[in-house]
Amino acid sequence: EDQHTDARTPEGGPRRRHRIPSWPVLSAMALLTVAITGLLIWKLAPFSPDMNAGAKGSPFDAANVPLVTDRVRNSLSDFTRQPDFKAIAISRIGWGVASGMRDQVSAEREALEQCRKRDEKGDCRIYAVGDKVVWPSLLLPLAADLRSEPLNLPVVPGELAGVKGMPTVAGLEAYLNENNHKALAISDNGFSSMKDRESQAEAIRLAVERCSDFARAPCVLVSVDGFLSGMVPRMHGTVRPYTLAGETEMSVADKERIGQIYQGKDWRALARGGSKKWYAVQQMESETAAVDQVLKLCHNSEQDCRLWAIGNFRVANNP
Repeated sequence: EDQHTDARTPEGGPRRRHRIPSWPVLSAMALLTVAITGLLIWKLAPFSPDMNAGAKGSPFDAANVPLVTDRVRNSLSDFTRQPDFKAIAISRIGWGVASGMRDQVSAEREALEQCRKRDEKGDCRIYAVGDKVVWPSLLLPLAADLRSEPLNLPVVPGELAGVKGMPTVAGLEAYLNENNHKALAISDNGFSSMKDRESQAEAIRLAVERCSDFARAPCVLVSVDGFLSGMVPRMHGTVRPYTLAGETEMSVADKERIGQIYQGKDWRALARGGSKKWYAVQQMESETAAVDQVLKLCHNSEQDCRLWAIGNFRVANNP
């Protein structure tokens, strides 16, 4: 089944078709997901205060609820003042709230039921119980991965056909025809596009959060309001999305070090030496210059060097 989704849903998020299990099964699945995902999340600060989704165990703050719109966040602002027993459930386009219930099980059941009414085919999960968040943080991009200020380069659908995870040419054309504010984020196996939002910040946040939730991995923001948010490599065949946050072979210390360089302007490039040391350059004048410079930097220290990524894209000759 093709998992690429062009946001034809009411709130513009990607969706997968599957049977929704009963609420006890969802609760058990949520607990299992929390336990497993908590072991995998990098202990690094999210890349933007606006996208600082509350982590498991943190006090509830409506401004940190992920996936939902700013309007829904505002409607949840008085949740902490509501009587127990209470709960909040969310999905990529749905949400549900329950308070003043006879017990906690009833509160969770009611919140999930309300969420499913708004998102019948979605993955509704409990986000908050009482005044505590019980849902783990999303695997989001780091500051160095995000390009939130669009370049003065409009999206040309035909030029992006070779990027893995990108919508089809027809899908990109549909995205370009949508009203601003809009944003497009991609992963290896799908994407999320937002449209007609009240601000660029909301469009960006929702596109990246919903894509990352769908992919279970940090997504790359590729367009804001129809313009590219970062340069796309042209000389390496098919390329695929790349984030430092999602790099499994780089230590936390290296992510912090490389991130200081990689948060600069394009063109940027990343190389890895045979010693497993990482090298990066930024603000190069062209794709060729970025590649040449990062490999030269690596070869100054060691013989075996491999081009790893150009900007937010992994090059095609790497697994």
